[in-house]
Amino acid sequence: MRNVTRRDMSGHAAARALTTSPLGRAGGWLVIAVLAGTGAATSAAAQTPANTRPGIGAMVHAAFNSDQNVVSDKQTADFAVNADWPLGAGWRARGEFGRAAWRFDGQTGLPAPLPTERIAITRVTASVLRQTPGLPGGYVGAGGGLYRYTSELSPPPRRTRPGLQAIAGMEIGSARGGLALRLEGQFQAVGGPRAANGPGDSPITGAPADGSYSRVVSNVLLNLVFGIGIGWRF
Repeated sequence: MRNVTRRDMSGHAAARALTTSPLGRAGGWLVIAVLAGTGAATSAAAQTPANTRPGIGAMVHAAFNSDQNVVSDKQTADFAVNADWPLGAGWRARGEFGRAAWRFDGQTGLPAPLPTERIAITRVTASVLRQTPGLPGGYVGAGGGLYRYTSELSPPPRRTRPGLQAIAGMEIGSARGGLALRLEGQFQAVGGPRAANGPGDSPITGAPADGSYSRVVSNVLLNLVFGIGIGWRF
């Protein structure tokens, strides 16, 4: 009992020394300040609305194409990844990289018959979006970018073409950020890959005199995509 009492007394004495000495008081205030700062930072992060934070996402779309040479199943899969950044007051800037490919079988004006081939369009775009406050919420926007045609058999005269897109969607997630579900549609108007007619060019296909041509006959290719994806708000 004497040993226990002595140890208790020694512990109380040490505690009194820590709380009454200048070094002990400074250490105590430092611990309190660190805990308070950590709590304030956590509280501030929790109170920041998710739709005012940057985000990334990945989408899978069903894509439809208006060209007359697309085979009867005009639908294909479109894959895209994107990132967006808040601009303030409900506006966001968004960049996207995506790709879709359709099968074409038109023969009109070709120098020789060709089997069905796959022609892909890869895009890099930038858009400005207007969003509703809070989550879940909707967004609409528009932008432009570059669209590049790649084909298996018929190299297009103009591979890289400008395009415009309109976007509308909904994001469903937690107000505190993290994982979110996205439902989205896009309408894209893309310049066709055929060259403008010049001396020696084919009046039927628009192909240059060097013999290049494309089975995409639309001067402006119209694409409509609807999809679902996931996003992450930091």
